[in-house]
Amino acid sequence: MGVEEFLEESIQHHKEYDLKTAFKLNLGHFLTGAALRSEFLENNALYGTHIWDREWDVLVILDACRYDLMMDVAESDEIEWLTPDMVESHYSVGSHSREFIQRTFDVETHRNEMQQTSAVIGNMHTSRLSQDQEREFALLDEVWTYEWDDDIGIVPPDKVIDRGIDVARNSPTRTLV
Repeated sequence: MGVEEFLEESIQHHKEYDLKTAFKLNLGHFLTGAALRSEFLENNALYGTHIWDREWDVLVILDACRYDLMMDVAESDEIEWLTPDMVESHYSVGSHSREFIQRTFDVETHRNEMQQTSAVIGNMHTSRLSQDQEREFALLDEVWTYEWDDDIGIVPPDKVIDRGIDVARNSPTRTLV
């Protein structure tokens, strides 16, 4: 909810309720909105499974992929090599891509891991990485910068997959995201 919507809703509350009730509703909405947007909450909320806390060589992140749908695919014969035991559910360290990227690729706490990692990324939110973050990767390939397809409004998945396979085969890094 933006400021304009908040004001419109506040006016509506004052029309529909007595002053005390309208004030409580408006204050509650204001404080909730402020908390959700606050830099403190965004930078200090503790939740999710951090990728660096798990052991892996190749990590494929399917942004906004629902666990139940992925499990349905794994249980079907749609993809021969994908089995249900390969599908795991984890809460993210971010509620949106920008927050996930900032928490995951934090130079102060994850410099060593990043220096041993090649990152092949199709998500445009890497444009928000700082120069320090970009420099710390052994390789950062932002596929979205050169394979974006305007007709479908995304980077075709096969372009990211092909580049990831190429990097996995030819990069000396320990890990690949």
